[in-house]
Amino acid sequence: MDVTTALIKETLRVMTPLPQLAHRVVQKDFMLGDIHIKKGTVLSPALLCNNFDERYHENPDVFDPTRFLDPNSRTSKTTAKDPYVFAPFSMGPRNCLGKTLAMFEGKIILALLEKNFTYKLSDPNYKLRMQQTFLFEPSEDISYDLEPKN
Repeated sequence: MDVTTALIKETLRVMTPLPQLAHRVVQKDFMLGDIHIKKGTVLSPALLCNNFDERYHENPDVFDPTRFLDPNSRTSKTTAKDPYVFAPFSMGPRNCLGKTLAMFEGKIILALLEKNFTYKLSDPNYKLRMQQTFLFEPSEDISYDLEPKN
């Protein structure tokens, strides 16, 4: 299951469904590093930015689930030091209550699909295009041909 977990994590890194958190209004002046943030400023953390930052991930534009399996990878080392760098379910007291369930469901669904079906894109020329609605999602449906395994 480690490989399946790594596959899900890498998918969430590259195509995170919620690339930015809800807007928050700053309640009092504070410093963020060397940046002064004034009371009343509207902030919306963009989680997706960290997912493609070379300071945190080697070759961030490449889909590579092994980055979550190798304890010596930049991803593993960075997230061990600062878990907020990779936060597909948010972090802290307002994180996603369903994150554990979502990970279990994802593993079960992938395992069942792999065990019971062969699959391929219905249209071999399909080009994935994403759009930002409430979620970051494909702008067009993705169709697959599923064939039961014997």
